[in-house]
Amino acid sequence: MISRPIFIIGAPRSGTSILTWALGQHSNIQPLEETNWIAHLGVSLGKVWKLGTCNKNFSHLGSLGWSEDNFYQIIGQKVNEIIVESLIDQVIHRHNESCGPTNHQQKVEYGSKSKEFAFSLNDENSKLKILRSPNDPKKRWIDGTPENTFYAYTLLRLFPNARFIHLLRHPDDVCASLMNFAKVGGGATNFSVESSYINWTRYVSSAYLLEKALGRDSICRIRFEDMIKSPVMVIKDILTWLGEEFEKTCIEPFGEKINSSKVNSFEIKPSDLRDNSLSLLSEILQYDVGVPDPSARKELIANDEKIINIFTNKKTESVVNIEDWGPRETNEKTRFNIQHAGVSAIWVKAHGLSKNAETHVLFDGKKISNSDIDSDNNLFSFYVRDELIEKSGNYEIRIITGNLTNEIKLGTFVVKPISESKKINSFQNIKTTCRNCGSFCNFYSIYNDEKILKCSKCRAYQWVGSVPSFAKLYTQDYFNGDEYVAYEKSAKIYRLNLDRKLQTVLRSPYFDNKTPEDYLNERIFELGSATGEFLKILHKRKFTKLLGSEISSFCREVAEQNGFQLLNPLSEDHMKSIKAFNPTILCAWDVWEHLEIPYSIFNDILKFNQDIKLVALSTVDSGASIPRIKGKRWRQFHPPTHMNYPTRKSFKTFFESIGFSVKILKSFGYYRPLADYLSVFLGRKTVSLFPFLFKIPLYLNLYDIQIIVAERKK
Repeated sequence: MISRPIFIIGAPRSGTSILTWALGQHSNIQPLEETNWIAHLGVSLGKVWKLGTCNKNFSHLGSLGWSEDNFYQIIGQKVNEIIVESLIDQVIHRHNESCGPTNHQQKVEYGSKSKEFAFSLNDENSKLKILRSPNDPKKRWIDGTPENTFYAYTLLRLFPNARFIHLLRHPDDVCASLMNFAKVGGGATNFSVESSYINWTRYVSSAYLLEKALGRDSICRIRFEDMIKSPVMVIKDILTWLGEEFEKTCIEPFGEKINSSKVNSFEIKPSDLRDNSLSLLSEILQYDVGVPDPSARKELIANDEKIINIFTNKKTESVVNIEDWGPRETNEKTRFNIQHAGVSAIWVKAHGLSKNAETHVLFDGKKISNSDIDSDNNLFSFYVRDELIEKSGNYEIRIITGNLTNEIKLGTFVVKPISESKKINSFQNIKTTCRNCGSFCNFYSIYNDEKILKCSKCRAYQWVGSVPSFAKLYTQDYFNGDEYVAYEKSAKIYRLNLDRKLQTVLRSPYFDNKTPEDYLNERIFELGSATGEFLKILHKRKFTKLLGSEISSFCREVAEQNGFQLLNPLSEDHMKSIKAFNPTILCAWDVWEHLEIPYSIFNDILKFNQDIKLVALSTVDSGASIPRIKGKRWRQFHPPTHMNYPTRKSFKTFFESIGFSVKILKSFGYYRPLADYLSVFLGRKTVSLFPFLFKIPLYLNLYDIQIIVAERKK
């Protein structure tokens, strides 16, 4: 029997379930519940094939004379036989499930039964039948698992005659459904706006690539809206394309609700992620599925290889997440990122990667001594001795963990010939404006990294790499899993720090002669309000005239739920709105380091709002002892989210230049949830299982964070 399965692909909540059951009412098509296992089996076969042929003719698979494609197709044929032959068991199981846990008398034993018997178990009132007649051949089957979208090439290797149906639904409707996903039940949870659009784009991009790679003979596209509006016409078109006769029973499921979680699309607000999704939708609708595109097929195969590699190293991939690493190049015989020991070093920003007896680094196949490896929080580093960079070339770096069984390919380190690499030092001794103190002075690169420039006047440094979109840096993931373990869960502890900062501000000379009644006259503007926690504190302290600004759309939504309408700093009316508010105090907690050009932003706000008499902010202090010792391994050094690393001198210089006098300038320790500290050792997933850990505060002051309060000179 030639296997000719049908796979419905596309984003979840696009109607894949209803289309699966509709086509599954056809006499020759067996509907399956979501499989998952078939694609995963196919992916794992790559590793199995390598093991089975590792010794060529002396390995079992190698001695059979099969090609890898033959191997996949033989396994695929067996999977097809299992599914087709399990039709009766599928019907029996559905019947037994409907009997409930206590009604044992009506339950049926599994085993060899006839189609006639299976048909007799049908619920006559159901429009969603697995078997509609004992004479149904059911030689084909249909699988509506959305995850198959990412494994299409592997499925084709198993089933060369498979057909794919891309069910495309408008992203707003999909996202509205995902945001109300908990209504489905079964432990489902609601998605955020950001994750909903990311999810849609990820699935649909893969399905679109498959359209271009396979062409119209193997894949067709159906719009969800057309299917709901004209189900008869759409089902007829699909069955004709599949080579099957139209049957009216395929229309009956459209009167049923399957996994429904519909909400109104008007709840979704504009965002960059939504714009990207709509742009992709427009591009797809302008593309007619035609002949296969060879370049798209190459990309499809390359993506499949990546998936196989992930599955091959699944344990490592699920534990270790590499975010960034560097430096990535140097001159031959030239040290880089020199540490206090005088040795070059490479840093790796990663979650779940730490030094232990089973951690090894291979530099061009040469093992780096375990004593040359270090780890601190989420920063992993290792020394690169001079002998490794004596000659020019491209050197692969791999990190092995877990008793040499899990391997991570970090990337390629480039050692350039001296004659070709003068540009590495092109940022030595240039003149530009310091982002931190605002002075126009000499700069020079440090840590042998052309993207890190140090100011000769205030001794601060700044990262000058490119950032495509600041708004995309601060998504929900940034506040729950990336920078913060769980910002919202720990909000009460973060409010402790914000309350202490407010106490520091209230102790400044500006408030010496003011009473709580005078607070009513203060107009406080906060730059970088996050979810509005500081505004909450101010409101409780009788400050009533408040305005905040936040770049993260996720945070703005949370703040709005808490009653604060925050400005979007990317809006054209941002500065106009601040001026209309006419603030008297400007606050910016832990914001300076994130801004593209902080001195300019602060200067503009203070210049156009002369009623601002007091500025209060907190940020990192790169002039402290720990940053100078740690270098790029300092916990606060993580571009691109942190771009600026001021010193205390930076603010003395900056505020003096704009007519302000610094009244308070000191280090500031932080309370952080116990979960943050334990996550370093136990991992973030583990600590998230114990909610109470996010409510236990621990105080720590490493003197590398500073708080500044400056008052406008009279």
